[in-house]
Amino acid sequence: FPYTSADALADTLVGLGITTITGGVVANETRYDNLRQPTAWDGTSLARDGNTGPLGAMMLNDGFVAFPAVREAGIFSTPAADPALHAAQAFDDLLEARAVTIRGGSRNVAELPAGLIEIANIESLPLIEIVDEMLTFSDNATAELLLKELGLAFSGDGSTDSGALAAFEILGTDAIDLTSVRVVDGSGLSDVNRLSCDAVIALLETHGADSALADALAVSGRPGTLAFRFSGPLLSGRVHAKSGSLTTATGLAGFV
Repeated sequence: FPYTSADALADTLVGLGITTITGGVVANETRYDNLRQPTAWDGTSLARDGNTGPLGAMMLNDGFVAFPAVREAGIFSTPAADPALHAAQAFDDLLEARAVTIRGGSRNVAELPAGLIEIANIESLPLIEIVDEMLTFSDNATAELLLKELGLAFSGDGSTDSGALAAFEILGTDAIDLTSVRVVDGSGLSDVNRLSCDAVIALLETHGADSALADALAVSGRPGTLAFRFSGPLLSGRVHAKSGSLTTATGLAGFV
Protein backbone atom coordinates (compact mmCIF):
# COMPACT_ATOMS: atom_id res chain seq x y z
CA PHE A 1 0.00 0.00 0.00
CA PRO A 2 1.21 3.56 -0.59
CA TYR A 3 1.84 5.46 2.62
CA THR A 4 3.40 8.62 4.04
CA SER A 5 6.37 7.85 6.28
CA ALA A 6 6.43 9.28 9.80
CA ASP A 7 9.95 7.85 10.09
CA ALA A 8 11.07 10.19 7.30
CA LEU A 9 9.78 13.20 9.25
CA ALA A 10 11.58 12.02 12.40
CA ASP A 11 14.79 11.61 10.39
CA THR A 12 14.42 15.15 9.03
CA LEU A 13 14.09 16.62 12.53
CA VAL A 14 17.11 14.72 13.80
CA GLY A 15 19.03 15.78 10.70
CA LEU A 16 18.44 19.41 11.69
CA GLY A 17 20.45 18.78 14.85
CA ILE A 18 17.55 18.62 17.31
CA THR A 19 18.52 16.58 20.35
CA THR A 20 16.13 17.93 23.03
CA ILE A 21 12.50 19.09 23.00
CA THR A 22 11.78 21.09 26.14
CA GLY A 23 8.05 21.06 25.45
CA GLY A 24 6.22 18.01 24.12
CA VAL A 25 4.87 16.39 20.99
CA VAL A 26 1.49 18.00 20.37
CA ALA A 27 -1.18 16.86 17.91
CA ASN A 28 -4.06 18.92 16.54
CA GLU A 29 -6.93 17.40 14.54
CA THR A 30 -9.26 20.36 14.04
CA ARG A 31 -9.03 20.24 10.24
CA TYR A 32 -12.05 17.89 10.38
CA ASP A 33 -14.89 17.44 12.86
CA ASN A 34 -14.39 15.11 15.83
CA LEU A 35 -16.94 12.45 14.87
CA ARG A 36 -15.17 9.10 14.86
CA GLN A 37 -17.65 7.53 12.46
CA PRO A 38 -20.44 8.76 10.16
CA THR A 39 -23.71 9.33 12.01
CA ALA A 40 -25.37 6.85 9.61
CA TRP A 41 -23.29 4.14 11.33
CA ASP A 42 -24.73 4.86 14.78
CA GLY A 43 -26.25 1.74 16.28
CA THR A 44 -24.41 -0.55 13.84
CA SER A 45 -21.28 -2.68 14.12
CA LEU A 46 -19.64 -1.16 11.02
CA ALA A 47 -16.85 0.59 12.95
CA ARG A 48 -16.59 -2.09 15.66
CA ASP A 49 -16.00 -4.74 13.01
CA GLY A 50 -12.81 -3.04 11.88
CA ASN A 51 -14.09 -1.49 8.66
CA THR A 52 -12.34 1.73 9.71
CA GLY A 53 -10.40 2.96 12.67
CA PRO A 54 -11.67 6.02 14.59
CA LEU A 55 -11.75 8.81 12.02
CA GLY A 56 -9.84 12.05 12.50
CA ALA A 57 -7.66 14.60 10.74
CA MET A 58 -4.56 13.42 12.66
CA MET A 59 -4.17 9.66 12.39
CA LEU A 60 -1.32 7.17 12.20
CA ASN A 61 -1.76 3.60 10.94
CA ASP A 62 -5.43 4.21 10.11
CA GLY A 63 -6.15 5.04 13.75
CA PHE A 64 -5.31 1.56 15.06
CA VAL A 65 -2.85 0.85 17.86
CA ALA A 66 -2.41 -2.87 17.15
CA PHE A 67 -3.09 -5.36 14.37
CA PRO A 68 -3.76 -9.11 14.68
CA ALA A 69 -0.88 -11.35 13.70
CA VAL A 70 -3.29 -13.51 11.69
CA ARG A 71 -6.38 -12.26 9.89
CA GLU A 72 -9.34 -14.41 10.90
CA ALA A 73 -13.09 -13.89 10.99
CA GLY A 74 -14.16 -11.98 14.09
CA ILE A 75 -10.64 -10.80 14.97
CA PHE A 76 -10.13 -7.09 14.36
CA SER A 77 -7.44 -4.46 14.78
CA THR A 78 -7.43 -2.49 18.05
CA PRO A 79 -8.69 1.09 17.60
CA ALA A 80 -7.04 4.03 19.35
CA ALA A 81 -9.16 5.69 22.03
CA ASP A 82 -7.83 9.04 20.78
CA PRO A 83 -6.27 8.78 17.29
CA ALA A 84 -4.56 12.19 17.45
CA LEU A 85 -3.02 11.43 20.85
CA HIS A 86 -1.93 8.03 19.56
CA ALA A 87 -0.23 9.73 16.59
CA ALA A 88 1.58 12.14 18.92
CA GLN A 89 2.71 9.32 21.22
CA ALA A 90 3.91 7.21 18.31
CA PHE A 91 5.89 10.13 16.88
CA ASP A 92 7.31 10.79 20.35
CA ASP A 93 8.52 7.18 20.35
CA LEU A 94 10.11 7.59 16.91
CA LEU A 95 12.07 10.61 18.11
CA GLU A 96 13.16 8.97 21.35
CA ALA A 97 14.35 5.96 19.37
CA ARG A 98 16.67 8.44 17.63
CA ALA A 99 18.06 9.66 20.98
CA VAL A 100 15.93 12.83 21.13
CA THR A 101 15.02 13.82 24.69
CA ILE A 102 11.37 14.95 25.07
CA ARG A 103 10.55 16.54 28.41
CA GLY A 104 6.88 17.44 28.00
CA GLY A 105 5.29 14.17 26.91
CA SER A 106 2.54 13.93 24.28
CA ARG A 107 -0.94 15.40 24.05
CA ASN A 108 -3.84 16.26 21.77
CA VAL A 109 -4.84 19.93 21.89
CA ALA A 110 -7.96 21.65 20.57
CA GLU A 111 -6.13 24.87 19.70
CA LEU A 112 -2.58 25.74 18.73
CA PRO A 113 -0.93 28.98 19.89
CA ALA A 114 -0.31 31.75 17.39
CA GLY A 115 3.14 32.48 16.00
CA LEU A 116 4.31 28.92 15.52
CA ILE A 117 7.38 28.44 13.34
CA GLU A 118 7.55 25.53 10.91
CA ILE A 119 10.71 23.50 11.42
CA ALA A 120 10.02 20.60 9.07
CA ASN A 121 7.13 19.14 7.11
CA ILE A 122 6.17 16.05 5.21
CA GLU A 123 3.94 15.86 2.16
CA SER A 124 1.52 13.09 1.39
CA LEU A 125 1.55 11.16 -1.84
CA PRO A 126 -0.19 12.91 -4.76
CA LEU A 127 -3.96 12.77 -4.34
CA ILE A 128 -4.41 10.66 -7.47
CA GLU A 129 -2.25 7.91 -5.92
CA ILE A 130 -4.38 8.01 -2.77
CA VAL A 131 -7.54 7.70 -4.87
CA ASP A 132 -5.95 4.83 -6.83
CA GLU A 133 -5.28 2.94 -3.59
CA MET A 134 -8.78 3.67 -2.30
CA LEU A 135 -10.50 2.26 -5.38
CA THR A 136 -8.08 -0.60 -6.07
CA PHE A 137 -8.21 -2.01 -2.53
CA SER A 138 -11.62 -0.62 -1.48
CA ASP A 139 -10.05 1.33 1.41
CA ASN A 140 -12.96 2.42 3.60
CA ALA A 141 -11.01 4.76 5.89
CA THR A 142 -9.51 6.65 2.95
CA ALA A 143 -12.97 7.04 1.43
CA GLU A 144 -14.41 8.43 4.66
CA LEU A 145 -11.58 10.92 5.12
CA LEU A 146 -11.64 12.07 1.49
CA LEU A 147 -15.35 12.83 1.86
CA LYS A 148 -14.55 15.04 4.86
CA GLU A 149 -11.78 16.72 2.85
CA LEU A 150 -14.27 17.30 0.02
CA GLY A 151 -16.59 19.03 2.47
CA LEU A 152 -13.73 21.19 3.72
CA ALA A 153 -12.75 22.18 0.17
CA PHE A 154 -16.29 23.12 -0.85
CA SER A 155 -17.71 24.70 2.31
CA GLY A 156 -14.93 25.01 4.87
CA ASP A 157 -16.55 22.29 6.99
CA GLY A 158 -14.58 19.05 7.22
CA SER A 159 -17.51 16.76 7.94
CA THR A 160 -19.21 13.78 6.35
CA ASP A 161 -22.47 15.68 5.83
CA SER A 162 -20.71 18.60 4.09
CA GLY A 163 -18.77 16.16 1.95
CA ALA A 164 -21.97 14.40 0.92
CA LEU A 165 -23.49 17.72 -0.18
CA ALA A 166 -20.33 18.49 -2.15
CA ALA A 167 -20.49 15.08 -3.83
CA PHE A 168 -24.05 15.82 -4.95
CA GLU A 169 -22.95 19.15 -6.37
CA ILE A 170 -20.13 17.53 -8.32
CA LEU A 171 -22.34 14.73 -9.65
CA GLY A 172 -24.96 17.29 -10.62
CA THR A 173 -22.34 19.16 -12.62
CA ASP A 174 -21.75 15.91 -14.53
CA ALA A 175 -25.49 15.94 -15.37
CA ILE A 176 -26.08 12.62 -13.59
CA ASP A 177 -29.67 11.86 -12.53
CA LEU A 178 -29.59 11.97 -8.74
CA THR A 179 -33.23 11.05 -8.19
CA SER A 180 -32.36 7.64 -6.75
CA VAL A 181 -28.98 8.58 -5.23
CA ARG A 182 -28.38 9.11 -1.52
CA VAL A 183 -24.95 9.61 0.05
CA VAL A 184 -24.55 9.29 3.83
CA ASP A 185 -20.92 8.19 4.09
CA GLY A 186 -17.77 7.99 1.99
CA SER A 187 -17.33 4.22 1.80
CA GLY A 188 -20.89 3.19 0.98
CA LEU A 189 -20.94 0.77 3.90
CA SER A 190 -24.19 2.05 5.39
CA ASP A 191 -27.29 0.45 3.91
CA VAL A 192 -28.92 3.88 4.04
CA ASN A 193 -26.90 4.83 0.95
CA ARG A 194 -28.65 4.53 -2.40
CA LEU A 195 -27.01 4.35 -5.83
CA SER A 196 -28.83 3.39 -9.00
CA CYS A 197 -27.30 1.41 -11.84
CA ASP A 198 -28.19 4.25 -14.23
CA ALA A 199 -26.25 6.75 -12.12
CA VAL A 200 -23.17 4.51 -12.06
CA ILE A 201 -23.32 3.94 -15.81
CA ALA A 202 -23.73 7.67 -16.44
CA LEU A 203 -20.71 8.43 -14.25
CA LEU A 204 -18.54 5.89 -16.07
CA GLU A 205 -19.67 7.06 -19.50
CA THR A 206 -19.13 10.71 -18.59
CA HIS A 207 -15.47 10.07 -17.81
CA GLY A 208 -14.77 7.20 -20.20
CA ALA A 209 -12.41 4.24 -20.35
CA ASP A 210 -9.34 6.44 -20.89
CA SER A 211 -9.94 8.66 -17.85
CA ALA A 212 -8.13 9.01 -14.53
CA LEU A 213 -11.18 7.38 -12.93
CA ALA A 214 -10.81 4.29 -15.12
CA ASP A 215 -7.08 4.14 -14.44
CA ALA A 216 -7.75 4.15 -10.68
CA LEU A 217 -10.06 1.13 -10.73
CA ALA A 218 -9.00 -2.36 -9.68
CA VAL A 219 -7.74 -4.58 -12.52
CA SER A 220 -8.64 -8.23 -12.94
CA GLY A 221 -5.93 -10.68 -11.94
CA ARG A 222 -3.79 -7.98 -10.32
CA PRO A 223 -3.41 -6.96 -6.65
CA GLY A 224 -6.63 -5.41 -5.40
CA THR A 225 -10.26 -6.39 -5.09
CA LEU A 226 -10.22 -8.15 -8.48
CA ALA A 227 -7.07 -10.20 -7.85
CA PHE A 228 -9.01 -13.47 -8.06
CA ARG A 229 -11.84 -12.39 -10.33
CA PHE A 230 -11.81 -12.59 -14.14
CA SER A 231 -8.26 -13.89 -13.76
CA GLY A 232 -8.38 -16.40 -16.61
CA PRO A 233 -6.31 -15.88 -19.77
CA LEU A 234 -9.11 -14.15 -21.70
CA LEU A 235 -9.93 -11.46 -19.14
CA SER A 236 -6.92 -11.06 -16.86
CA GLY A 237 -5.74 -7.47 -17.05
CA ARG A 238 -8.69 -6.43 -19.21
CA VAL A 239 -11.42 -5.75 -16.61
CA HIS A 240 -11.10 -2.40 -14.81
CA ALA A 241 -13.85 -2.14 -12.21
CA LYS A 242 -14.97 -1.23 -8.69
CA SER A 243 -16.58 -3.99 -6.69
CA GLY A 244 -18.84 -3.55 -3.71
CA SER A 245 -20.26 -6.07 -1.27
CA LEU A 246 -22.70 -5.72 1.62
CA THR A 247 -24.74 -8.40 3.38
CA THR A 248 -27.77 -7.50 1.24
CA ALA A 249 -26.23 -6.29 -2.01
CA THR A 250 -23.29 -6.73 -4.33
CA GLY A 251 -22.16 -4.68 -7.27
CA LEU A 252 -19.53 -4.43 -9.97
CA ALA A 253 -19.07 -1.54 -12.40
CA GLY A 254 -16.31 -0.61 -14.76
CA PHE A 255 -14.86 -1.23 -18.19
CA VAL A 256 -13.72 -4.20 -20.27
